[in-house]
Amino acid sequence: MIETQRTEGEAAVGAVADAAREKGLDVRTSVRHGKPAAEILEYVDEAGVDAVVMGTHGRSGAGRLVVGSVAETVVPESPVPAMTVRISDD
Repeated sequence: MIETQRTEGEAAVGAVADAAREKGLDVRTSVRHGKPAAEILEYVDEAGVDAVVMGTHGRSGAGRLVVGSVAETVVPESPVPAMTVRISDD
């Protein structure tokens, strides 16, 4: 199951990275296993990144409480600028 998740994660991250590169951005990616917010913040420190951009579904209320919010943890704790981009459920 972890290998399937890794493969799907790499495909998703690769698609976003390709789109960013087409816009002239310098992009580095990493697919890791663990608690998402902790892994992202650890990667920021290890890789010396300049900024973090995260997709978010913009959940609120009970949905956010049940699922939690990675962005809600990463954005205020990131040592570099961090922003979210709302993703449509379409």
